Amino acid sequence: SDNGAHMENEERLIQLETKISYLENDLQELNAIVIEQAKLIAKLAADAEEFRRQSAAGEIVAAHEKPPHY
Repeated sequence: SDNGAHMENEERLIQLETKISYLENDLQELNAIVIEQAKLIAKLAADAEEFRRQSAAGEIVAAHEKPPHY
């Protein structure tokens, strides 16, 4: 009976180690995604700021308006 309990604990330990291994892998993947998203957000924020600056400076021509040289 004692040997059976030992084997059961061994099996549970292996299952936990396996689960932890998968979770660590998932965490690494999610971390990589978060880093990529942070870079993209920073770029979009910079683009939006540039758009606001150009808009305030009157540099943006609306799509339906012809530029002055036409």
